[in-house]
Amino acid sequence: MDKFLLGKFMERGIMVAPEIADQLTEDDYDQAFAEAGLTLLTAKKLAELRRRHTTKTELTTRDFVEYYRNKISTFAPFLLSRITDGPVSINKMRPGRNTILGIVRDPEENGFQLEDPTGRCAVIARVSDAQENDVVVVSGTLSGDKFTADGVIYPELPVKKHVKRALRPAKLFFGSVKGDAGPAIKKLSGDRGTETFAFIIETSGGIKRLVSARIINGDAETTAEPAASVKALSGPGGEELKIQLFHTALSVPIETAARSASRRRCVAQNSLSSQLVQERYIDEDADVILLGESAKSGFVNHRGYTFVTAGDKFVGIDLQTRSAWIADF
Repeated sequence: MDKFLLGKFMERGIMVAPEIADQLTEDDYDQAFAEAGLTLLTAKKLAELRRRHTTKTELTTRDFVEYYRNKISTFAPFLLSRITDGPVSINKMRPGRNTILGIVRDPEENGFQLEDPTGRCAVIARVSDAQENDVVVVSGTLSGDKFTADGVIYPELPVKKHVKRALRPAKLFFGSVKGDAGPAIKKLSGDRGTETFAFIIETSGGIKRLVSARIINGDAETTAEPAASVKALSGPGGEELKIQLFHTALSVPIETAARSASRRRCVAQNSLSSQLVQERYIDEDADVILLGESAKSGFVNHRGYTFVTAGDKFVGIDLQTRSAWIADF
């Protein structure tokens, strides 16, 4: 029985009938999660979901349209809070000044296409690092069929004005291991009197899971956590620190990944099919953010947030000072 996978179902409020607990796969989870109003997964319902899934081997145009509409509606509130004038729909633009909101398509060196539910227009942007599927607000001038941008606004995480800290000795670790996470947890036991928290990506038999541990004076309590979730960590005697966890493979340096995630307020998914299930965005209430796995572990403090990647070594964070370091265990 895959307890990690069962935990994912339960976190989404879906109970699983005992007789099918050993049969579940990640594809079953994706199908069940996308099923509106599903609270109990029975053998009959599982068979129905699988039958429906096998007859649909490719994403349809409707799937893509729904995904883009949902993504725009998800990020629109973050963008609207950063502008004073409300945007107009692309099909209602008039010659002169306009502000439009949409999703980036076909980015090129000197611009991109911007699309909203009403249409699409070509945007000329002399300086732009817009990427495919970015949701942005663009201000500029429409002349004929040319829209020249003088500003591109991203959802952007706000600067944290208050950095939370623990009042008593406490440490937080992120890392990844091949095999059982138990030996690594023992090495993290630390000094007596120091409360230690750890989130470890464990790979065993080709299956990944995220294991969390709370260690006090060498005694550890561990639980298997979903691959992407928000967890609350109570700083001992201090404030509540929120940790946001993503399980994405990263191929760029931590500094690049952190700046991109902060600006776009989201972490790239491994595939569009996973995006169609759920668009994951960074919560501005988060304090520490695990972006995912990379070849090398790393950390960076950016805009008041601590971004971390789990790779070849462990990343440690002192929760009293919020300083971070690479721990060679």
